[in-house]
Amino acid sequence: MNGNGENIVCVIYPERQPEIAMLDECEKLIRGFGMHIRTWNIPGCSGYGLMYDDRKILKVGREQFLIGPVIMYAGNDKNDEIISLDQSEIEMLLKKLEGREDLIAQEVRTLAAH
Repeated sequence: MNGNGENIVCVIYPERQPEIAMLDECEKLIRGFGMHIRTWNIPGCSGYGLMYDDRKILKVGREQFLIGPVIMYAGNDKNDEIISLDQSEIEMLLKKLEGREDLIAQEVRTLAAH
């Protein structure tokens, strides 16, 4: 997925407050994802997604937990380019994801099975 380096994204690290960043500030993180990079569309939020490293999924029995950093982004109409998030979108998405760790784990598990 392409994007202008000046586009605003939100980076979420485990056990830390979400951070607003420019896409180009995430270059090292994205390079670290390497060929293990995955994207996931946020349910009920067309045009918004999460980018993560599939090696950062902890499997405990049947449960799976995403334990690494996540980049939350907005995509254009074709969802092939990252565009900037604004403050209200970030707040809305964080609220939508709040307390939904189980849903994310289920969705990641579904994606991993394909």
